[in-house]
Amino acid sequence: MHQITELQDRRVRAGGATWHFFLLGALVGVWFMTLAGVTPAADEWTTTNKTLFATSTALLVADWGQTRYISKHPDYYETNPLLGEHPSTSRVDNYFAGVLIGNFLLTHFLSAKYRNYFQILLIGSELRAVSNNHAIGVKIAF
Repeated sequence: MHQITELQDRRVRAGGATWHFFLLGALVGVWFMTLAGVTPAADEWTTTNKTLFATSTALLVADWGQTRYISKHPDYYETNPLLGEHPSTSRVDNYFAGVLIGNFLLTHFLSAKYRNYFQILLIGSELRAVSNNHAIGVKIAF
């Protein structure tokens, strides 16, 4: 029977990858709509929209910093299949640049009715990932 060491146990990382896939799909959808000449009209942003967007962006940036830390420390690994277990920092940077742009575009083009729901779900997912990473010792490092 193999006993798990503390180092092996620290290698577990929860991620916000599910929402990142959603963002990527939404970004591709907006791109195809633009190519087809169908540009959705964006509603005005409320103060709540802006606050939720700023919060989700801050958490995505924290996740980005943690993922960069993971890329430089082999005792941790990434669980996002788009990045792989040990992505390069340039791959991490490119990925999160895309996710942040996707977050803005999707938030901007969602109707006011759905904008808050999307941001609240994204914040919940990212808060879980960032908190878990912190709990297992992953730092935010750029």
